[in-house]
Amino acid sequence: MIAVAAGRVVRTMGETIVAAFPGACVGACVRIRRAAGPPLRGSVASVERGRAAIVPFGPATGIAVGDGVETDEEDRLVLGFAAVRRAVGAYGEPLDGCAPLRGLRYPVRPAPVSPLQRAPVSVPLCTGIRVLDGLLTLGRGARIGTFGPPGSGKSQLLEEIARGVVADAIVIGLVGERGREAQQWIARRDARTTIVCATSDRPARERVRAAEIAVAQAAALRSRGFHVLLVLDSLARYASAASDLRRTLGEAPGRGGYAAGVWDDVAGLLEIAGETAEGSITLVCSILTDGDDERDPLAVAARSYLDGHVLLSAELARAGRFPAIDVLASASRTMAAASGPEVVAAAAAVRQALALLAASEDFRAAGLAGEDPALTRAARCVGDLDAFRFGVQGTPIVQTLERLRDLAQRLRA
Repeated sequence: MIAVAAGRVVRTMGETIVAAFPGACVGACVRIRRAAGPPLRGSVASVERGRAAIVPFGPATGIAVGDGVETDEEDRLVLGFAAVRRAVGAYGEPLDGCAPLRGLRYPVRPAPVSPLQRAPVSVPLCTGIRVLDGLLTLGRGARIGTFGPPGSGKSQLLEEIARGVVADAIVIGLVGERGREAQQWIARRDARTTIVCATSDRPARERVRAAEIAVAQAAALRSRGFHVLLVLDSLARYASAASDLRRTLGEAPGRGGYAAGVWDDVAGLLEIAGETAEGSITLVCSILTDGDDERDPLAVAARSYLDGHVLLSAELARAGRFPAIDVLASASRTMAAASGPEVVAAAAAVRQALALLAASEDFRAAGLAGEDPALTRAARCVGDLDAFRFGVQGTPIVQTLERLRDLAQRLRA
């Protein structure tokens, strides 16, 4: 598509460029021809009275009043197979010291998947983590959130999942991550992994776009028949950056101080995941919670969008018990569809035992546990229950299910 002159820059406003741009529409891609540097691409975020607010795809250094604005082709980047094994930034630039990516270009904002295109969740996603595979089975194509306060092991859990998951490809979206941890992810990438990163020091527009690129890479691989694990760390930092970006456009704050449109952004980002006739995207994202997550608007919204939530316990983490998953407070809405009835029943028996032990902890410590047979059996199996939940990971799914069935049988006997 040949670019056509359409307007002029009239002012800059923080991370936003305002142009006199008659006929502009929201979402259109543009090219700004700056006198002090190469052209800068961007997209129209809002329009009002013949003026367009443009979010640039890169630093706005050198932009001056009077610079020409032109319509541009659809926002596309080299993704798919070309980006596997690579680490890239928010604009597709290499972060791994290798040559720029070359290959097919894919849209940065893939088309939503309609309900008729979706396949039902029916296959378990094996992670190698016993407590997830046995008690909180994730379905392939599901959207799962890991919730927890700082220091509860969210990043460690995501690393364990990425290391042991059975998937064709893995896409890691690091949004607002610390530079040290981003470097560790990049250094550990393997032959099936793509890293997309915008660290915490990058502008809000880059942090938002890094999440979009990660989703676009996962969608590109799914369209080629891959079963993809998409890890987004973190959804909270994405929502914060998206809110900052919307606030610069003049949008008023809403629940929890977030710009009102952020909830649409979050829902749209998460909705790309799922299984189709071509392949699948299973999304696992982290959500930082601090205090009562029932009052955190992002945590509440995320629970309604996601197919399951894994709650991490700061108390377990402080005791050095990893993965620090609070099984009783966690849930997988896809477990029944992805696991057989025998596995679901065995998991229910284990969860019931854990609930009995949690409710009677003080009584048992005082020697007043009573004569409840179910509690007596659960107390005899405390060591085995802890061994199943914590410790060495990387367990094959067959062994996990064998141990789960054996544990459930002993709890019922």
